[in-house]
Amino acid sequence: PLSREEHDLLTGAPENPAWPLRAADEGNHGLERHIESYLADAIRLYTRAIELDPAIWWLWGNRGDALLKLGRRAEAIADYREARARAPESTAKQLDAFLKRLESSE
Repeated sequence: PLSREEHDLLTGAPENPAWPLRAADEGNHGLERHIESYLADAIRLYTRAIELDPAIWWLWGNRGDALLKLGRRAEAIADYREARARAPESTAKQLDAFLKRLESSE
């Protein structure tokens, strides 16, 4: 497992009393439900994980994916923007390109 310092470096998060495993566990459970196409459950689990640790950028992106699959485009774009704001620079560039395509197809 990561030390608190390693987590903070990876996520940019300050100390969090829920740090970090519960949020990641909720997110992973959300991903399982997402893969199984239980999108409402996945969104609920991603949301709970985000509430525990909003600095984990991939939670925002995964919730955006589930929202987009349900046709909730505006909410998905908002989540992708949040993911982009929190993502490491290498991933942020990919999110920029994806957001540009998504927004231009509105």
